[in-house]
Amino acid sequence: MTKRPSHPEKGSLPIIVWDGLGLSAQYSGIGVYGQSLFNSLNDLGCMPQVAALDGEMPPYVPEAQQVKVRSFENKFLSKVQKLKPCYPLWTYGACKETWPNSGVIFHGLSNLNLPLLRSKRSDDRFVVTIHDMISLNLEDVTALSLQLMSVLPRVIARADKIITGSYWTKIQLLERFGSGLSDKIFNLGYGTNVPADLGREWSLRAIDGLAIGRGESYKRLEMFVNMAERMPEKRFVLVTNEQGRRRVKTPLPNLEVISNISTTQLEVLYANSKVFVHPSLYEGWCLPAADALARGLQLLYCRGSGIDEVAGFGKKLVKGLNREAPLDDWVAGFLSLVSKEPPKGEQPMLPSWLEIAQKTLKIYESLL
Repeated sequence: MTKRPSHPEKGSLPIIVWDGLGLSAQYSGIGVYGQSLFNSLNDLGCMPQVAALDGEMPPYVPEAQQVKVRSFENKFLSKVQKLKPCYPLWTYGACKETWPNSGVIFHGLSNLNLPLLRSKRSDDRFVVTIHDMISLNLEDVTALSLQLMSVLPRVIARADKIITGSYWTKIQLLERFGSGLSDKIFNLGYGTNVPADLGREWSLRAIDGLAIGRGESYKRLEMFVNMAERMPEKRFVLVTNEQGRRRVKTPLPNLEVISNISTTQLEVLYANSKVFVHPSLYEGWCLPAADALARGLQLLYCRGSGIDEVAGFGKKLVKGLNREAPLDDWVAGFLSLVSKEPPKGEQPMLPSWLEIAQKTLKIYESLL
């Protein structure tokens, strides 16, 4: 039985159901967001249900909170069913079948996942989290940007509430789709969980520069590689996916490239690193940068997107560069951070996932 939080004036919440699209992606921002928020909401007694297709249920969801959606046996329909605009058609349909006489709050956590071609019951409410619109900022037209251009306006029109992870994303939504949306868009940000032990003393940290990012061109991994090449006496570590490995072709003795890393291994890297380097042109918020600052690293980053909000927590621990800054500026900025221990008493007070969950719960309560 789903436990329903109570509002002092409005009573119990309806059943909360998340669409499972993207939530099982362990190394994506959406995957981290989903798991962290899910666990924190459970701690608050919210207990959201997760509806997902066969084989795509996130492993952290207990059996009692799973709504399993059977995939089509027809190969063509099975493929169509997994497309972003189609996926929530089946998960919302499963909600209506599972709770035919109960209203639900249906929350899509992956930009586009609200059901657009199914009738909405009068007691149901739709919430969508829009992490970013980065693909619309890029010069190249991609499959994702085409989906965003065609589907996002319909998702926004259908949502009762919209959650963003940064003011940068919220402002872009208002600029593109009209200021009249301001009453239903709420920027909640993201959280981080600070470990009890922040890692080794500064002088004992063996990794000078750490970077974490996928292989898309806007991430500019080559900037990090070029920095390592210019500073052979420093040690650098890059955590990326297979696409990033293909992009980073130059083998350097002072640069280690790692893929498929566990959470425990990542914590070891944070605990042993001095400066987090993030040359990406666009970030919806940047979870790795927030985790790095919360764990005692300093931050060298590219200004101009959601990461500016993360850097705002860092005070004297950060150095931002404009996107036009040449490699010389990146090298100089890095050396200015890595050469001296961070000032005492500057540990940033980033929001926790529990705080983000509390804000999310208030959004749910506002729909009563």
